[in-house]
Amino acid sequence: LLEAAQLAAVAVTEPAAVLVLDGIGEEHCGWLGHGDGGELRCLEELPYPHSLGLLWERVAIYCGFGEYGAPKVMGLAAWGDAAKARDGLAELLAVAADPGCPGDGRLPFTVDNEKAQLRAPNTQRLEARFGPARPFGVGDAELGRGHYADVAAALQELTEEAVLACARRLHAGCGEQALVYSGGLALNCVANTRLEAEGPFEALYVPGAAHDAGTAVGAAYEVARGLGSEVHGGGVRGGGEADTPFCGPGYEVSTYREALASAGLEARELPFEELVGELVALLCAGKLVGWFEGRLELGPRALGHRSLLGDPRKLATRQRFNAKVKHREPFRPFAASVLAEAAHEWFVLPQGRRGAVESRELMIMAYRLAPGRGELIPAVRHEDGSCRIQTVDRQRQPRYHRVIKAFGEATGVPMLLNTSFNVREPIVCSPNDAVATFQRSGIDALVLGDLLVVR
Repeated sequence: LLEAAQLAAVAVTEPAAVLVLDGIGEEHCGWLGHGDGGELRCLEELPYPHSLGLLWERVAIYCGFGEYGAPKVMGLAAWGDAAKARDGLAELLAVAADPGCPGDGRLPFTVDNEKAQLRAPNTQRLEARFGPARPFGVGDAELGRGHYADVAAALQELTEEAVLACARRLHAGCGEQALVYSGGLALNCVANTRLEAEGPFEALYVPGAAHDAGTAVGAAYEVARGLGSEVHGGGVRGGGEADTPFCGPGYEVSTYREALASAGLEARELPFEELVGELVALLCAGKLVGWFEGRLELGPRALGHRSLLGDPRKLATRQRFNAKVKHREPFRPFAASVLAEAAHEWFVLPQGRRGAVESRELMIMAYRLAPGRGELIPAVRHEDGSCRIQTVDRQRQPRYHRVIKAFGEATGVPMLLNTSFNVREPIVCSPNDAVATFQRSGIDALVLGDLLVVR
C-alpha cells in the first residue's frame, strides 16, 4: 500500500488507475485501485497465495539462481521456447480468459499453491513437473538453452498475460485512461512493454523505484500528505519539469579531486567539449568507461549519473564487461542509452498513443529493434531481438545527451551501452566508491565531472 501511496503522489497531475503487483505485503499480493489528487481508493486486493512475485522467486530457486534471481529468470526467458513448458506452468498459474471487473467475486489470475509450494523448503513439486532443479550457481556459463530456459520463457509469457488481465479488470472498474503501475513485478521490462502495447490504457507510468525500495518514498509522501504538505512527484519522475530520478547525494569538484589524490591517481581536467571528444575516441577504441556526475539516481537502474559505458556496435564490449567487470552470466543482456529524438528510428515504439513515454527515460521498458538495426548493435541486442532502453532527453540530461550525440555523429549509432557502475555491490554513490571500483576492475577510464583518468 505504501508503494501505491507513492504512485498516487506521482499521479497527482491527473486521475489514474493504480495497479501494484508484488510478492506479498501483509496478506495480499496485489492492489487494484484509483488515485486522484494524492488520495487512494481501493477497488480490490489480490489475496495470498495468488502471488506472481512469489512464483517468480520459486522458479528462480528451481533454475539455480536463488530467491533473489528473478531478473536472471527474465533474461533467460528470451532464450527459451515457452511452448515446451507452457502446459506445465499453466497448471501453476492460470489466467482468466475473461478478467471481469473488481467486485464480481473472481480473480484475474490464480496461483495453485499446492502445486507451486510457494513457501516450501525445496522445489520437489516443480522438479516432478519439469525435471531436476539446477544447483545454485552451477553451470551458469552453459545456460541459454535447454529446459530451464523453456520454463523461464513459459513463466514470462504467462506473467505477461496475467498482468494484462489485471489491467483489463482494473480498466473495467475505474474507466481511467492512465495507469500507474508499481511493485516488484513492474521491474519486468518485457511485461511492461506488452502492457503498454496491448493494455487498455492510453498512458502508462512505471516509476523507476517500483520495487520494495519505493516503499520508503511512498511512506514519505504519505506522511507529508498527512501533515498537510503539498505533495509533488519530484524525485520519482512524475511528469513535471522539476521531477527527476536524480535525487540522491551529489558532490563538489573538490571531493572528486580528494578521492583521486587519496588513491594516487592523476587526472586531467578538460573543457567539456574536449572531454567529450576524448571520451568518444576511447569508446570507439573499445574501451570501458566509468561515468560519474551529478546526483545519484533513485532505483535499481543506472541512468547516466553512475554508469559504465561502452560501444554497442561491438560484441566484444559485452564480452569484456562480463569477463573483466561484471562477472555475469553470458545470457544476460545489457541495456542501451539512446537519444530520445532518435529512439523511434531504432526501436519499434507504440504509435498513436502517449504510452509509457516518461518511463522510457527510466530504463524500465524493452522494445523490439527496428528492421535492419539489430545487427548494428550486437552488444545490447537480446536473443529475442529486443533491447532494454533508456531514452535520454537533451533538456533533462544535457551532458550525457551530448556524449551520446557525439558518439552518434562519429559512428552513426546514437546510443551507448549503459550498465550500472558497480562490481558485485550496490551502485557506486560517492567519488571514493567510483575510484575504488575503477581501481579493482577492468574499467579503462574514469570520468568524474570534467576530470578524466585513463588507465
